[in-house]
Amino acid sequence: MPGTVQLSNGALVTPSDMPDVPPIVAHTVHGQQEAIDGGKMDGWQLVVGCHPPHYKCISGLEPSQEPNLITLADQFAISDDYFSLADSPSWGGHVYAVTASMDNFLGDIPVSLPHKKSGPGWGCDSHHVTQWEPSGGGPLQTVPSCIPDPSLHEPHGGAFRKTPVAQVPSGAIMNGPEWSSTVLFVTWDDCGCFYDQVPPPRAPNGRQEGPRLPLLIISPYARPGYTDTTQATYASILAYTEQTFGLAPLNVNDLRAYEFGNAFNYAQPPLAPVRMVTRPIPRGDHIIKSQNNQDT
Repeated sequence: MPGTVQLSNGALVTPSDMPDVPPIVAHTVHGQQEAIDGGKMDGWQLVVGCHPPHYKCISGLEPSQEPNLITLADQFAISDDYFSLADSPSWGGHVYAVTASMDNFLGDIPVSLPHKKSGPGWGCDSHHVTQWEPSGGGPLQTVPSCIPDPSLHEPHGGAFRKTPVAQVPSGAIMNGPEWSSTVLFVTWDDCGCFYDQVPPPRAPNGRQEGPRLPLLIISPYARPGYTDTTQATYASILAYTEQTFGLAPLNVNDLRAYEFGNAFNYAQPPLAPVRMVTRPIPRGDHIIKSQNNQDT
């Protein structure tokens, strides 16, 4: 974190310490675009929940608040130049985590249709819809939040109604018996949307990537205490998997992604697991039952 942050409204803000339960800040596509401001990274006051005078999204956690993550970061490797693949809240992040693209979805959280009973989740059987942009441009369309799969032999490839979206190609660990051959990538599906000063690059497919995210690389063969400074993104995890198992890439994003090669040393003595700790939830910070299904 820089000592002070200059915003586009002229405010000079000193980053604050975040409480154990983070404030709720909007992380919509529009909000992320406002915050990035064409790469100037100075529009954070325009994000809902980060308005003056408190600017709650310009904040961070102290190491003592995240003892397990700090222990893992100290003992294994991290990437500090790792970006979300696109501006999106959680639903878009879930899509590109396994497809290396947004499949032309804008990425906002799907919504239910009026007078239509919704199913669970946000996917094909949820009866939710979201915005999608046809390949080559054209007006935005509201379509089922579903990437159809004709092999299901279901109407519309599993979507609850006809959709123009095309199919995409198909394709407690430390204490378990597979630790000696395991790598665990720990990351987040969107920015939250809390302040960062590093402008995101463009993906190989030409689309703007989203804000920077933390990434921990946990493995017996991760370089201990190593910080990987090579630019990476969600597609890099797919690229690592594909190159490890000899799989074909899904598209240009994972084909040309950096695959974290610098973060590993397969000739080193294997690192041992580290002990995780548990702490009681502070009084007053328990999640209210009615909030359990909210995406915060």
